[in-house]
Amino acid sequence: MKTNPFNIGHSHPVWLPNTMTWLYRQISELNSHCDNYIYCEKTENLDVFPIDRLRCFSEYPTKTKIRDRIIKRIGLSNGLNALVYAMEFDKINLLHSHFGHVGVTGASIAKKLGVPHVVSFYGMDIHKIPKKYPHFAMKYEQMFADTDRVFCEGPFMAKSIIKLGADPDQMCVHPLGIELNKIEFSPREWHPGKALKVLIAASFRPKKGIPLALEALLAVSKHTNLEISIVGDAGYDSDSLREKGRIFDFVTQHEMQNMITFMGFQPHEELFNLAKEHHLFIHPSLHAADGDSEGGIPVTLIEMAATGLPVVSSTHCDIPSLIQDQETGWIAKENDLNDLISTIERAIADVAKWPLITKNSRKHIESNYDALKQSKKLFEEYERILNAK
Repeated sequence: MKTNPFNIGHSHPVWLPNTMTWLYRQISELNSHCDNYIYCEKTENLDVFPIDRLRCFSEYPTKTKIRDRIIKRIGLSNGLNALVYAMEFDKINLLHSHFGHVGVTGASIAKKLGVPHVVSFYGMDIHKIPKKYPHFAMKYEQMFADTDRVFCEGPFMAKSIIKLGADPDQMCVHPLGIELNKIEFSPREWHPGKALKVLIAASFRPKKGIPLALEALLAVSKHTNLEISIVGDAGYDSDSLREKGRIFDFVTQHEMQNMITFMGFQPHEELFNLAKEHHLFIHPSLHAADGDSEGGIPVTLIEMAATGLPVVSSTHCDIPSLIQDQETGWIAKENDLNDLISTIERAIADVAKWPLITKNSRKHIESNYDALKQSKKLFEEYERILNAK
């Protein structure tokens, strides 16, 4: 017997890259409020991100896929009739597109179905996609016209999306949540004279600022004994592989091999285990040359701060909503090497304040970034939209 009042469709091309734990969590937490259906073009990491009600286009009959591609090629439709049929069969009440460029197609599908459409922006869709594909400016304009609500992670991101053409009344600031009930809070202690264990955890992409972090840590290492662990790796795309080359070249050129351990991608649970062994987390995000950005706040930054790990980051995008300097962490000017060096040194000098600052940080996260609270708020937005129809 059906207990949840609504069927919500979620559209994302791939279910699910290993760096998108945050999206898995967001949708999984919604299951106590509504029935959620995933629509994608291909799947990966299903052992890590198992999900009920998964509809994958690549698994549809070959005849259906060929027909849709032909129809798309000759311009009679967007070529996604199979997804429309699947959503009709599932009796979807509302379609939620994840990422702005996904919403371009999602808005068209929702219009065909006669259901409300909402879209969430996450970062690359705000600056990188429009810069690389200028024609998306017009596509976004049409999408906004056919969309009921636009979700984003913070006020900086909201302003950026409004510049793309969204109506301010469409915007809903909705920070991503983390599983606080599973994250133990343990304030760190470090004694000057001992090795300071620094953790960096991010995919190897220019927006993560890893080379900048290493250059700053190299300067700090002249007077502080550092042990640096880097969790993460490159993806398969050329931009990510180039960034990996930059990182390794810097380490080799400056003979930092003895102070750095590259750990590759690690399971989510193992990252939390590693966090317990470190004293300081560094994440100096920045706007990449190709326009890529965090958009809002890196979820890993929220998670690491929630463990009680002191964090140093930058004024990039909505990070200042999470980190207030010397209150909930330490924050440097974006892409400013000298200020990052100074900020790391301030964080080290403030070791006596770590217990208070990390306690403030955890309290702030509990108030604003709890996945259970955020999933309820997201469902309430769905409910408002559906009840208004």
